[in-house]
Amino acid sequence: TEATYPAAQVRPLFWRSGSPAEDADACAERHATALADLEIIERLHERLIGVHYGLPDGQFVVVKSRAPPPPVGPPPREYTAEEAAQFQRDHGVPPPRSTPKVVEEVEFRAVIRDTLHISGNYVVDRYSAKKDVKTRSERVAFEDVRPVLYGSRDLESVVAALIDRHTAEVARRELASALQSKVEACRRDLPQGCWVQCTGESTSYVEVLEYDPWEDGYSITGRGRRVRAR
Repeated sequence: TEATYPAAQVRPLFWRSGSPAEDADACAERHATALADLEIIERLHERLIGVHYGLPDGQFVVVKSRAPPPPVGPPPREYTAEEAAQFQRDHGVPPPRSTPKVVEEVEFRAVIRDTLHISGNYVVDRYSAKKDVKTRSERVAFEDVRPVLYGSRDLESVVAALIDRHTAEVARRELASALQSKVEACRRDLPQGCWVQCTGESTSYVEVLEYDPWEDGYSITGRGRRVRAR
């Protein structure tokens, strides 16, 4: 049966080895190399702190799960032992907890599959070491991921490329934000494929399919309807 065990919980055996001494030396050498590589990777990870924009598809990341918001309203009252027993007799369940349960933030490993620039999310698959395990995709905020280098080769080049991609994406996003005010009034005959923000009863972000000057509106994706340009 396929399983994944932490390295700290395994130890090599040489009962079936034809050259136990040579194989033991090889294992020791590989172990020492792996430890040295891990130390290098951890140092390089420090250079990737805050690098989360522009990550490529296929990049391994660690995702920080956001803790749920704190409960709204006054905290539950304190019950004495006698009051708690009476509450249980009256209602058939224990009284509400006086101290809300603390939910800790949990990290998980994932692989980036797509980038959604409009919503500010990556689409990621949770990582599984088992090849036949189907993982579910989910959206996570750009700021909630950090790239990891395990399994990468030519580490210095990979780190430099990730930093360059992040820097370029930050500049691109700043430019895109600055241009919003410049073209805010330009609403007619936008090209096919242009993303727009539709306002009205609710705000949505959609892709232009076609501009119809007779209707002075657009066909847009996702909703199968037209919106007015003005």
